[in-house]
Amino acid sequence: MENSKSDYALVFASQSILRILTRDHRNISNEALLNLRNFVLKALAADPDLSKFMTRSLIHVLCKITKLGWCNDPKMRSLVEEIVQFLQAGTNFALLGLRLLTELVTEFDPGHLKVDISTVSSNRRASQTFREHGSLTRAFRLALDSLQMAAQQPNLEGRTILKEALRTLYTCLNYDFIGVGSDDDHISCINIPSTWVSYLMFRVISILHRLFLI
Repeated sequence: MENSKSDYALVFASQSILRILTRDHRNISNEALLNLRNFVLKALAADPDLSKFMTRSLIHVLCKITKLGWCNDPKMRSLVEEIVQFLQAGTNFALLGLRLLTELVTEFDPGHLKVDISTVSSNRRASQTFREHGSLTRAFRLALDSLQMAAQQPNLEGRTILKEALRTLYTCLNYDFIGVGSDDDHISCINIPSTWVSYLMFRVISILHRLFLI
């Protein structure tokens, strides 16, 4: 990945890393996971204009690594704050940061977990820690902030960020807080923490109403 200039080679390498992580992650040290995470993050930060499929592949790898090391290495939990730097660094980086947030929330969402007996316990613990230790709330607030700022920019760049921020916000609100999976009986319900209610009442509804009137 470090030496190749071909997007296709990089995607192939990313997919290979995903297979290794899925199959043998217990044999990979925390230090190796952290080094790999930092490498992928730097690759994304070095060129926010990578092709869409290359960016999507790297983001997926980054979020998978972060989740695998979330409960074992506190340094992994700094990713949300590192994403803030993307959000503050211009349009292309802001879009990249929002896509990272969306994929990160999706990766930890227990409603999106694949049934795997060997990892179900660790996945649930990671999802619970992500939710209860404030990372999900932080992602939700960052999505709201980005949405509000984008709503004040009546240009193409603002609308592009607006679309991505809405996607991130939707992903946060769609998080499976109570672990019911994709049961159709709960599809019309939004189960959110009580601490989010004030945000929904005073910020989300206000912003969305203003956008609706545009």
